[in-house]
Amino acid sequence: MGQFRLNAEILKTLRVLIDIESNFLDEILENIDGKISPCLSIEDEISSVISRIKSPQDVKYINRYIIAESIVGVHFLKQNARMRVVDFLNEIVKSADDLDDSIERHYIGENKNSLYENLLKILTSDVISTSTKSVRLLQASEKIFLKSSVITEIRPVFHDDVDDKIMGSLVMHELKVSYRISGDINDVFLTLDSVDIRELRDTLDRALLKAGSIEKRIKNDTNVFGSLIEVDSDV
Repeated sequence: MGQFRLNAEILKTLRVLIDIESNFLDEILENIDGKISPCLSIEDEISSVISRIKSPQDVKYINRYIIAESIVGVHFLKQNARMRVVDFLNEIVKSADDLDDSIERHYIGENKNSLYENLLKILTSDVISTSTKSVRLLQASEKIFLKSSVITEIRPVFHDDVDDKIMGSLVMHELKVSYRISGDINDVFLTLDSVDIRELRDTLDRALLKAGSIEKRIKNDTNVFGSLIEVDSDV
């Protein structure tokens, strides 16, 4: 009996990967490992790669985003299992044999070899593996930054007698920061003046300088992609 419980989401992923022709998958992976670098937006990059490849007739009905999501999802599933690739594949096959749904069990059973071969190819992609492990590392933090925006406004300063001439005005900035925590998206609003804005900018500029310094110290020819530093495996 396999140790995985193949829920509907996992079964959908397996079906997508079974239905992809071997040659088409080979071309996808060749373009990924040969033309793109590890990045945190790996799912979008894979989708872009797929869009540039002529799809075989029997996979045209599969949305390229679904294929990309399935490829990335298998890597996350394997990382959660904390198993070697071969052991992971064997457990997937065993778990498929234990399915209560006879239709799914029969379909996966009939295509067991294709599934095993396609999963093996996908899981040996260094670019996807590095990218998904980096995403998991980022998501291990309690709060994950998503986006920010600033609204700038002028607020008048009045005399005690509001009918008198306005004494002055204050330029204020409201910073909105969106973040994810425990799967939920929350917002925090901060009121800043121009001095605060400059201090925040200086802090972030210093963080970029630190990132550049780390890059140089790790390896002279290291490439930085977004927040991800790629280091050769033999270093």
